Amino acid sequence: MDVMNNIVLIGYRGTGKTAVGRVLARKLRYSFIDTDAMIEARAGSTISRLVEKEGWPRFRELEREVLRDLRPVEGAVIATGGGVPEDPGNLEILPGLGRVVWLTAQNGEILKRLAGDGKTAVRRPSLGEGDFRREIETALERRIPLYRAAADFVVDTTGKKIRAVAGEIVEWIERERYVREQYRRTL
Repeated sequence: MDVMNNIVLIGYRGTGKTAVGRVLARKLRYSFIDTDAMIEARAGSTISRLVEKEGWPRFRELEREVLRDLRPVEGAVIATGGGVPEDPGNLEILPGLGRVVWLTAQNGEILKRLAGDGKTAVRRPSLGEGDFRREIETALERRIPLYRAAADFVVDTTGKKIRAVAGEIVEWIERERYVREQYRRTL
């Protein structure tokens, strides 16, 4: 096994990275790694408190450190924070961690999911002033090209059950493996 067997999940908050990641890891018999949880452990506080006390630059620095430390990991599903592609250093690290899957969802679906998640206020610091809907639109405007550039595969999670999304990713992985195997046979 090598790191290219890892699956790295990227996408905006509320698109299902953690929930899908856990199910996907079980299906693949991989370990599950949540980079936000690793950052919180290193910081000794929640991400919201970290950002409030030390700012976004310190958070991004810890995020980069965590991603670098994951380079030797094999056989894992890695769920990243929603803003991971906003840091150029992170974008350089992602392809070396594994196959990158971008989870998307419609803005209204994201808003609904975040409003229904009791951890949103504690774990997810505000990205700006104003209403949540506008915050989502503004952040996605900036991030969509970055997600697109980093992704090997895209899954829209809108209206889908977690198991169905994980199933789509497994099907993609199987197709990818089949194509690689066929290619190797022709060499």
